Amino acid sequence: MVARRLLLLILMVQYFVVGDHFDCNKEPYFCLCSDSIVNCTNRDFTRTDIFAQLQTTYRTLNTLIVTGNNFRVLNNYLFGSKVENPSLDHLDLSNNSIALIEPEAFHGISKLETLLLNDNRIVADGRHIQERSFLGNLNNLRILQLNNLFVPSSTSDNRVRWLRSQLNNTAMEFIEYLHLESNNLQFLPADFFCIFPNLQFLYLARNSLTHFLPNYQCIKNLRELDLSANAIVRLGSPFTRLIDSLVRLEMLLLASNPWQCTCDLSHFIGWLKRNDKLIVKKNITCATAFPEKFVGHSLQEISEKQLDCSPDGNEHVYGVYIVCGLTVVGLFFLLMCILSANKFFVFKRVYNGSTYRMNDYQPLQKEPSVEPVMV
Repeated sequence: MVARRLLLLILMVQYFVVGDHFDCNKEPYFCLCSDSIVNCTNRDFTRTDIFAQLQTTYRTLNTLIVTGNNFRVLNNYLFGSKVENPSLDHLDLSNNSIALIEPEAFHGISKLETLLLNDNRIVADGRHIQERSFLGNLNNLRILQLNNLFVPSSTSDNRVRWLRSQLNNTAMEFIEYLHLESNNLQFLPADFFCIFPNLQFLYLARNSLTHFLPNYQCIKNLRELDLSANAIVRLGSPFTRLIDSLVRLEMLLLASNPWQCTCDLSHFIGWLKRNDKLIVKKNITCATAFPEKFVGHSLQEISEKQLDCSPDGNEHVYGVYIVCGLTVVGLFFLLMCILSANKFFVFKRVYNGSTYRMNDYQPLQKEPSVEPVMV
């Protein structure tokens, strides 16, 4: 009996002491560790209790890298329900197949300044968009990376809805760096960036944006803007005026977009040439062009006067002219028909009126003759 109690006591000690201890040099961990940095890359972890163990073992940890695993869900109180870690300021959870992050997952690490969630599989299908943000406790975030965040089946609209629901909180007040690359975003509302009053570096490369016209007041502090590898074929005067108004902007990246070099791009090409210091002009080339000889040419090498309007564009204009002409002719004939019909009805009414009046005439009675009377 005593032996059984002793064995039970040993097992309990192992559970509460060894079970909560994170040893970098033993199975199943084998991570690279120091007092301030822990790196667990490609360890195939599936259980999230390692985060609480790490917190218990490394109380002065300031950089935690846990990537290349398979967690699926980050539950509430990931680091423990009674934890307050004032030292952790860098957390990288990229490439962990994360589909869901619960609202209180990052409880206790409010001093965090950098959060990386790149290359995960967040489900944004309209049914899994939670109202409470998992970022609500992170009031000191400066750098937020959400590149290639979603499962491929999520639509662009649902991705934007998910982003707005999770980013729309006071914790975004100090964000300076925002990475939303490779998310297949097709459109961003004009007020999307208004929740980042201190945003200075915005990276939107490798999306599917066709234009970029946010509210000026929301991005007035921008210093770098990356719109590379999107679906932009032309940019007009509203965009150039917006960029000109950003007095703090130091770098604009527009490479690898499918530029359509026609007369519609003349204004932008002229503006591009005048902004030598601002724009990185490498790989800003014509994907299509009219004349076609400019396909593959750099925009800064082309004279605005050399570009013609595309044949497709002319055909479209001619088509509009034809439709308008046919419409005018049709309206003319309709008006003539109406006038002819009215004229017929007026004539008929006058004729019928005349006939009616003629039928009402009564012949005058002949005045009686007066016979002479002898007086």
